[in-house]
Amino acid sequence: MIYEEPEQKQKKHNKKTVHILVDYIKGNDERVAKNLINYSSGTSKERAAITEFIYANNIIHIPHEARTAAGELLDLSMAITEMQQSIALNPEVKQQFKHMIVSLDTNEHLSNTQWQETVKRLMEHLGYDNCRYISFKHNDTDEEHVHIVTSTIDMVNRKKVSDSYSYYRAQEVMRELEIEFGLRQLVSSKDKGYDDGSTINNARVKTKKAQVARLITKAIDSLNHRSTLAKFVLAVEKQHPELTVEVREKDGRVSGLVFKLSDHRFSASQLGGNRKFTLGKLIKNGILSTDSLNFKRFQEEMNKSALLSQRQKREAHTSYVKRQSDDNGWLLVLFTANKIYFNKLQAILQNDRFHFRSRRFIQSGNKMSCAIAMQINLVELSDTFSDVLRQLFIELFSSIRESHNEIQHKLAMQTFINDFNVKVISLKELKYF
Repeated sequence: MIYEEPEQKQKKHNKKTVHILVDYIKGNDERVAKNLINYSSGTSKERAAITEFIYANNIIHIPHEARTAAGELLDLSMAITEMQQSIALNPEVKQQFKHMIVSLDTNEHLSNTQWQETVKRLMEHLGYDNCRYISFKHNDTDEEHVHIVTSTIDMVNRKKVSDSYSYYRAQEVMRELEIEFGLRQLVSSKDKGYDDGSTINNARVKTKKAQVARLITKAIDSLNHRSTLAKFVLAVEKQHPELTVEVREKDGRVSGLVFKLSDHRFSASQLGGNRKFTLGKLIKNGILSTDSLNFKRFQEEMNKSALLSQRQKREAHTSYVKRQSDDNGWLLVLFTANKIYFNKLQAILQNDRFHFRSRRFIQSGNKMSCAIAMQINLVELSDTFSDVLRQLFIELFSSIRESHNEIQHKLAMQTFINDFNVKVISLKELKYF
């Protein structure tokens, strides 16, 4: 597993840029269009969700369909607003948000539950467990990976989370999870500069130029003999969400290719040995058809693919909307307990079997409170709510019995009943929580 903190192109991420960042990790229109074009042109084997929601921490406004719908179809505008509100806790902080990536090696795979565990443990180890953050898995590259966008402000102490040596501290968690999940075990930087044998798409291991050349080679391997220039461009851009191909034109003829990855630009003649990625060599070696120099034909094929992808996107969205059930809703519930029981209460509320959308934990004096969003069926509201409460009391009473002798048991239960409180709250009340 590789942990990265992408370099920020201009200023540090703030209130004005976080919506662009979250839009990117959940799957923006450009990413969707590229994936659909690849699919329609045959350079992508299957049409699956481009991104998938993994986990959100301390964020209430996560769409209730987040765990079942493709990430690119989710409306996160309210969640982004909620993340931006964290800034008010400490307006002086300059780096208000942070972007992180965790990647697997080629052909490795984790379930979404395992990815959720990865994100939680990483963020807790780095000190972001009291911050608002959201994470998505990306499925449009050969290396499975998740993106995390987090506020840097701790909601309890209102201080900025220290990111000193975060890269090295993150590697400690990566090494633990590699063993736990049976993944390839890499060597941490503190033990060895880096793992020369790693094939993960990682700028720390290979230069950008070598990386681009490798991606082009992989794209070529996926093409049929004498493919069109448009299919070549689509195949290359499919290899990485930030990889683009600029096709240059002169007098109606294609005059050259430029490959761009992040902030790095390389002409075809700069990549590979013996100028093998130039137009002339691609045609000579049978990779591209002889009419690939016709710029007008290239444009027509690209436009045709783009129109097809737009139609498929509309059809996918229409199909998704039709599948949504009208009887699902969310109930905001506030739990309060004496802090001596709160560790157990917190563990219960974080159990995924209850399908809570989000949790916010606040301490006040000797009591702790937690606000959650509980998914319910409006027709069966009372039964659903009662079942959750029944499970909570059973597990909490069991913990009391285990931690007290018979003499203390009755008194402990009475104290718990007096201190424990649960009530339904409104969004307006939540703002003051």
